[in-house]
Amino acid sequence: MPQIEFGSLYKFAASVGLVLIFAAIALPWILLQSTGVLLISKKAVAGLPDSAGAAIQRRQLVVTWAQDNLPAPIFVVLALAGVSLLVWAFVKWAPSQKRSDASEQLALQKEEVEFQNLSRAEIDERLEEEVAETNPVQPNEVLPPATESETPTHLATPPPSSADAPTMSPDAAQEPDPAARSDGREAAEVRREQSRQLVAQLRATEDQVARLFQDAFEGAFKVVREVRITSGAARGRMLDIFLDPTGESRAQLGIEIKRLGGQILPDRLTDLMTRAAITTQDLSAGKVFTGVRGRPREAKASGVLVLVLNDEAFAANAFRIQRHVPIINSVMKRPVGVVLITQTRLTSIQSDELREAVASVWAEPDNIANLE
Repeated sequence: MPQIEFGSLYKFAASVGLVLIFAAIALPWILLQSTGVLLISKKAVAGLPDSAGAAIQRRQLVVTWAQDNLPAPIFVVLALAGVSLLVWAFVKWAPSQKRSDASEQLALQKEEVEFQNLSRAEIDERLEEEVAETNPVQPNEVLPPATESETPTHLATPPPSSADAPTMSPDAAQEPDPAARSDGREAAEVRREQSRQLVAQLRATEDQVARLFQDAFEGAFKVVREVRITSGAARGRMLDIFLDPTGESRAQLGIEIKRLGGQILPDRLTDLMTRAAITTQDLSAGKVFTGVRGRPREAKASGVLVLVLNDEAFAANAFRIQRHVPIINSVMKRPVGVVLITQTRLTSIQSDELREAVASVWAEPDNIANLE
């Protein structure tokens, strides 16, 4: 049976209307079900104890009175009264509900992740920082001029005697050797050139991956490159690619692209996945987009890490990463999917292959997607 609501006048009127409608239906059914008590004979009642016989006789009197004094039109009146109250309450309630819905929608919009595109200078700065972090140029790659202590003993020239030594002024003794200064400038220029080459390689890799994502998710998502999160717990963090769905049921997804060489250590993998998880923790949940018909799965991950690795150490790295990804995800609030691909494979992969790989780790982030 409906319960009476006392929260507001409109809720009260609506609940009373429902009670009246319920009564108009339930009371005739109860009366019809009670006619059996009228069929008990006097002889059967006389054979019962006095208390039982008296109770049956009282029930017979109530049922008889109700059937004689409650005509069918009264139930129609109850039903009409209930419907009228219900309609009046809904009409009066509608404007208030619209305002409530608008307030909830505004609050929801404020909770959604907001972002802004990075400027060209900010993109260049981010790439240089990432290259310096992932592929630092070691100082020993360009050897500085040898000092006297590094010169082999058998090649060392004996020091001149004090009589033969030329007299040097204090200012001249403090001046750096022109040859050493020139070698230092050359070493710094070599390091800068190597850094520029690495930045160019990373930019080209990100462009390749971004074009694939654009082809794979165009239409179903707004594919945005190089964005900074400006709201929520991830405020100030940056994403290489952000997939913002055009459909309400689909989940958002943040993409981080990393180009790495050599052996991938567990600590480095943990650091990359943790950063991706923090950056994408506020993205909305929903269904995984696969691009094919069928019932979509729920998205467990909110971020995907695309690792572009060297061909030579790919198999060893893939084995190591697959072993550690479930362990790292087990301590995260929002897990991160990992897609592995080689630079060679990146030039020939199709967009639907990438979409299928991303969908698999989007729904099951503990299993990496291997696109060797």
